[in-house]
Amino acid sequence: MFNEFYRCIAIDHDLRLVFLAAAICAFACYTTINLVLRAEETTTTTRTRWLLLTAMASGVGIWATHFVAMLAYDVGLPKSYDLVPTILSGLIAMGLAGTGFATFLNHNSKGHLIAGAAVICIGIAAMHYTGMAGLRILGVTSYTPSWIMLSFVIGFVGSISTLALYRRFSGIKRQVYAGSALTLTICGLHFTGMTALSIEPNPTVTIGAGALSDSVLAIFVTLATFLILTLSLIGATVDRHLAERRSQETRRLRGLANAALEGIVLLDAEGKIVDANYSFLGLCGRHLATLKGMSFSVCFQNLRFDASVRSAGYAGDAVLIATEAREIPTEVFFRPVPEHTDATMVAIVRDIRERQTAQQQIDYLSRHDNVTGLANRLLVSHRLEHSFALAKKARRKVALHFIDIDSFNDLNARLGHAGGDEVLKAVAGRIKEAAREIDTVARLSADQFCIIQEDIESSDGADFLALKAKQTLTRPITVKGETLNITACTGIAMYPEDAQDPEDLLIRAEIAMKRAKGEGTGQYNFFEHAIDEKLEERRQLKRDLEGAIERGELFLVYQPQHLVRDEALVGFEVLLRWKHPEKGMISPAEFIPMAEETGIINEISNWLLNEACQEAASWEVPVSIAVNLSPVQFLEDGLVNVVQRKLHKYGLSADRLEFEITEGVLITDGDRALKILNDLKSLGIRLAMDDFGTGYSSLSYLQNFPFDKLKIDRSFVMRMAESKHSAGIVKGVIGLAHGLGIPVLAEGVETTTQLEMLKASRCDEVQGFLLGRPQPIRHYLRQVGLRQSYSDQRA
Repeated sequence: MFNEFYRCIAIDHDLRLVFLAAAICAFACYTTINLVLRAEETTTTTRTRWLLLTAMASGVGIWATHFVAMLAYDVGLPKSYDLVPTILSGLIAMGLAGTGFATFLNHNSKGHLIAGAAVICIGIAAMHYTGMAGLRILGVTSYTPSWIMLSFVIGFVGSISTLALYRRFSGIKRQVYAGSALTLTICGLHFTGMTALSIEPNPTVTIGAGALSDSVLAIFVTLATFLILTLSLIGATVDRHLAERRSQETRRLRGLANAALEGIVLLDAEGKIVDANYSFLGLCGRHLATLKGMSFSVCFQNLRFDASVRSAGYAGDAVLIATEAREIPTEVFFRPVPEHTDATMVAIVRDIRERQTAQQQIDYLSRHDNVTGLANRLLVSHRLEHSFALAKKARRKVALHFIDIDSFNDLNARLGHAGGDEVLKAVAGRIKEAAREIDTVARLSADQFCIIQEDIESSDGADFLALKAKQTLTRPITVKGETLNITACTGIAMYPEDAQDPEDLLIRAEIAMKRAKGEGTGQYNFFEHAIDEKLEERRQLKRDLEGAIERGELFLVYQPQHLVRDEALVGFEVLLRWKHPEKGMISPAEFIPMAEETGIINEISNWLLNEACQEAASWEVPVSIAVNLSPVQFLEDGLVNVVQRKLHKYGLSADRLEFEITEGVLITDGDRALKILNDLKSLGIRLAMDDFGTGYSSLSYLQNFPFDKLKIDRSFVMRMAESKHSAGIVKGVIGLAHGLGIPVLAEGVETTTQLEMLKASRCDEVQGFLLGRPQPIRHYLRQVGLRQSYSDQRA
């Protein structure tokens, strides 16, 4: 077989023309690989043009190689070529070779590579055998099937090798290796196909007139081949140089874009991201590969991206959603992009965080005092308007406390401006300490401050805050080595009773402050439209309460507490009563707030604790004694020491004393309250959460504070039989407390039905009229194992 192949090339062909055909083939293949590379580098729009050039270069190269090699074919017989098959073979080569390379470039997969190689192989073989069909020679032609089959195998294997080498290598190696493989494929298929040809001389065969002679064909093929291939090569080379220049320009422009502080994003006609600079990628914290193809508007929270905005060129402020859900305020502009293949618009994204921070700082300085950092008068007006709206909606009240430092001008003159500023800062800190977090503390002028106290139910809340602020301010401060006792007078005006307008409320609070100034230092007063009988009566009661202990008008009553399971006595709750000499019995709900407002609650509480401990210590039955703690008591230092001294003085076991704590004790200063309660707990005193369920944050108190008992408010217990909701709340609270290991006492038990329902709900203890009314201890002598109470003995 090899001898036949050798004889075909060496004897039947002119080797000079064979080498010429090989050179033409190599030139055509090198040009083809360059054009394929160019087609692959371009976008879809321009790839078609380069594939057409690839089809022409490869098709003409195959065609020219074939016919130059046919010129070299000489078996001693005259020959010529029909025009139609000759031209048709060239068209077939261009069409199938171009289709094969297009299939190969369509997708980077093994399947496309094999399919493309198969089409290229068919194109080379079809061109060869179509061209051979146009051969006219004085003889009878025949073909050996095995050689034909071998030519197809060489064509297919060679085509696969060509495309595989193209994929595997890059640069000059790709051009050399792939071009050489394609050259060997074309030449191998041609000369294998020629080996398959056998010619039997026959003088009777005629050559048709008008056929192309060898000399004409040689000139035509040579000129056409070199002309087309030269033009293709020149075009490819020029385009590569232009592409390199465009690439350099693109790199230069990208460098400029990446150096820009603003984010620059190229968008297509649909608003999808085509490209972006480093500033934008850094701003949103994403890679370009992630952003490509993503809608630009998806990156923002509130971006206006309609056609009118894009044509106007300014979209305004928008929030960029970066990685980790970071929200970055930005400013976005749009500009059209002329003469760009993919992008039609550029978006400029400007980070405005620093600008906003500067603006916020300016706004802050315009609304705050530069000495104390408190809100200024301008901000007070805005806050009052806001608090009025909230109070009106919630049917609550707002109190404005107008605070004026006593004798500040004298202090300022003595200490100097720097010392005066230190005093102002200290006073500001004390006022903030007294106020709640939701309250607004402001400096109105040189020595005048105010507190906007929001969300209160009545003027009692304002009274409580004024007292607290007064006590806080009276603590000495040290300025320039000098200890100062600062006092201030406060005027309080209420919304909506006293004024409906912020300025009017400020004026009326100032009027009340001036009236307090007239009463002396460290005073506070409410604004009053007129001193009606009720207000005067209340103030008179406050004054009467101040001497009630000395006059013996205050006394204690005791209400028993029983176990639910067997109704055994476990303790008493001690309650305070006031019998006014003229008005008779005054409700604790009325006079205890008065005591807190005037500050004598501490004196009364100490008296109550002393009496209760002394009485309980005299009982033979060691049941517990429960005492209510006032919120104001927690404002006084030394509570724990006072309690410890009382227990030691009367020899009362600490585990018999129980303090009942209401939400008001805890809400004032949670951290301080927790410390005091832990200190009491360390003495062995038991702690009970009183009126559970009426406050808004009772659950958090159970979690954060060390309670030994939970008392369900009487309002729920009294409605248990009539209200499923109340019964459900009671049952739920009992279950919650038991889940935390806390026993439960229900207050206000007045009927056997309520008692049975509590027993069914596994309540631990009960207290109410059904089992015992609040009475002097002499009514319960038998229960505590005495013939006469200590208080009766003393009397």
